[in-house]
Amino acid sequence: MGYIFIILIFTCLIAIIIKNISSNEKSKEEQDRSFFENLEISFTPHAAERLIEREITKEEVEKIINSRNTVAKPEKTGRIVLSNEDISVVCMIQGKKITIITVYINN
Repeated sequence: MGYIFIILIFTCLIAIIIKNISSNEKSKEEQDRSFFENLEISFTPHAAERLIEREITKEEVEKIINSRNTVAKPEKTGRIVLSNEDISVVCMIQGKKITIITVYINN
């Protein structure tokens, strides 16, 4: 009977630890996303041309930058590709500024 009580207490402690770890991870994810939301967005002339050519709006680009569902892939060049299911945004981040280099429709 004593062993069952000890196992029950141990199980509860493990559950509490796991819950705290996952809470901390969500907070970190929220902090990471808030970093993107506070950036000043600018577009290179090339990116502005591609927006028109590919019929992508600046609002769609902003939505990709601020979405929690966006996938970010860093490149060796220092650029970052932000993608959702439909559109990819190639950008560079310098301080509090994000410069959009190009945008394209995913195949």
